[in-house]
Amino acid sequence: MRVIAGAARGARLWAPPTRETRPTLNMMKEAIFAALGPAAVAERVLDLYAGSGQLGIEALSRGACHADFVDSGRLARRTIGRNLTHTGFTAQGRIWRYRLPGALAVLAKRGRSPYDLVLIDPPYEAPELDAVLAELGTGALLADDAWVAVEHTKRRTLAERYGELVRTGGRRHGDNVYVIFRRQQPER
Repeated sequence: MRVIAGAARGARLWAPPTRETRPTLNMMKEAIFAALGPAAVAERVLDLYAGSGQLGIEALSRGACHADFVDSGRLARRTIGRNLTHTGFTAQGRIWRYRLPGALAVLAKRGRSPYDLVLIDPPYEAPELDAVLAELGTGALLADDAWVAVEHTKRRTLAERYGELVRTGGRRHGDNVYVIFRRQQPER
């Protein structure tokens, strides 16, 4: 794994030494960030099921000011810290030890919002993914025009809408799929 673009371009990233984490392939990461376009240069980023932290670090490398990394695994959090140090983004990243979807309420309570970009790469069989997207769809953690990118297996189907999150695109790459959502507030 490597950082694809930006200030840390080419920097090698480590994966947690566990089978519980499935790192995003560089091809998929590149496709997600290409689909996000200018939205990838977000001010505040939230990387859920962060694993190695590579998605949030990619966003930092491309100009994000801050990224929060959420992962419940001890080895994953240690690896995220190592990768932040290696890429020089330690000051711009904060690592949180929480399980999802409960982590979202904790982050909202601690005033860790609003996020402009949320990157989600859960374990393929994560049963709580719909609950995580529904919670994000309330808008409590999101900036007005926030973007959410989700990678998942082709065997899983996500809804077209989760509250204020509306699907705007996506694409399949082999057995993997990414879906892009954008926050759209109801008309008043």
